Amino acid sequence: MKKLSRGISLLEVVVAMQCTALLLVLICRVLPLARRQVKEADKRLGGALAAQNVLEEYMSVPPGEWPRTPVMVEGTRFRVKLEALPYRENNKLMLASATVLVGEEAAYHLETLVHQ
Repeated sequence: MKKLSRGISLLEVVVAMQCTALLLVLICRVLPLARRQVKEADKRLGGALAAQNVLEEYMSVPPGEWPRTPVMVEGTRFRVKLEALPYRENNKLMLASATVLVGEEAAYHLETLVHQ
């Protein structure tokens, strides 16, 4: 009986290399997009936490005494601008808002109703 030993042809090697190159190109195009998405999500999550913390900190202070300039959040690059406006539908409520600023760009905005 004769044993047949078959090797890999040059054509198979070339096709495998082309498939590998195509996959590497696709991966290289997707990675920067994924990094950008992670960076944006991190910025929004950090902004949400900063806004919530500052708003909770100032809830015990009457809205008329809130700082008029943005408040720096310690340990971050965020500044939070606080505002309180009368609520149209009920004069006993105020609409409190916290806008998180990164540089001059608004990264996150949070609103809640506050009883006067």
